[in-house]
Amino acid sequence: MGIEKTKRFVYLALFSAMAIVLSMIESIYIGPIFFMVRIGLANIVALVTVKILGVKEMIIVNTMRVVISTLMRGMIFSSTFWISLGGVVLSSDAAFACGGGRHRGVRRGEAPYQHPAASERVRKPHLLTECTNHKFI
Repeated sequence: MGIEKTKRFVYLALFSAMAIVLSMIESIYIGPIFFMVRIGLANIVALVTVKILGVKEMIIVNTMRVVISTLMRGMIFSSTFWISLGGVVLSSDAAFACGGGRHRGVRRGEAPYQHPAASERVRKPHLLTECTNHKFI
């Protein structure tokens, strides 16, 4: 296993652990807001995972979070498990539909996250910034 694959695997394990801990904290201390609807604190980790690693890793992190957190709560294969797993599938479909499938995450030889000012090469603007950065007279 190369050093880059090892780094990716370590980041994947850390993000999964953070998502599981946030999911457990939310299920224990923060009750449902409105008719069994939770805030979704673990989804913050999913967004960070998409930004740093990519969509494929977000799917892995979210699936591990759902399976392990429901297993730890003793609710594996209950209605809560299936609803959470359905949310993972729908959010993954939305990430791919919004162009997340084109994002490959960390490139070989790059740090997991670089501040935009730290990179020396000129980056191609993202689709959203192309649409929203209009200069008005």
